Amino acid sequence: MNRVYSLLIFLSFSIPTIGQDWKWKNPLPTGNKLTVVKFIDSTTVIAIGNNGTILKSTNKGLDWSVKLSGTHLDIVSLSVIDRDTIYVSCSDRSILKTINNGDSWTKVFNGGGTYDVKSQVFFLSPAVGYLLGTSMQLLKTIDYGRTWNNINLGNEFQNVKSICFTTENVGYGITSSSLLKTIDGGLTWTEKELPGSSYYNAISFT
Repeated sequence: MNRVYSLLIFLSFSIPTIGQDWKWKNPLPTGNKLTVVKFIDSTTVIAIGNNGTILKSTNKGLDWSVKLSGTHLDIVSLSVIDRDTIYVSCSDRSILKTINNGDSWTKVFNGGGTYDVKSQVFFLSPAVGYLLGTSMQLLKTIDYGRTWNNINLGNEFQNVKSICFTTENVGYGITSSSLLKTIDGGLTWTEKELPGSSYYNAISFT
């Protein structure tokens, strides 16, 4: 009887140790769905995706390394300031930031706690950024993402799918059929219908 109890105790302590040796083997580098892939410079690429996935390549995508994001939430948008400073937003509108070219990440904003797969972060500089949520939510930060202020918006900002700012005051938003523009930092927006019958999803300026 004592031998049986000894064997059970040994197994109970051994199983967690064995589990720590498991690694993702196939498909590599991950089987999680990717949402955005973007070049940071001529050779460095960052990819983000579901279940907290952040991947980095330093040879134009030939090889990838998995980076620890610190979250299991879906990561849905990516905003690059420079080679070292990058922001990403998660499906609860939380914000992660790296200042070392994507090698390590820290959370700078806890978000709203509500699932929001359309969350989009857009930074003009390391300090000034915007966060788009569902419905008519637009948040702004001027202190590197530490605090965010909710901008009160009118009905014309409904169903905006993507935002892009060219200066701190001039920005654009897009719905499925129209283009919106602000010249006062997002406080007010004017709307213009887009041509054709296409369904628009995103906007970007070079």
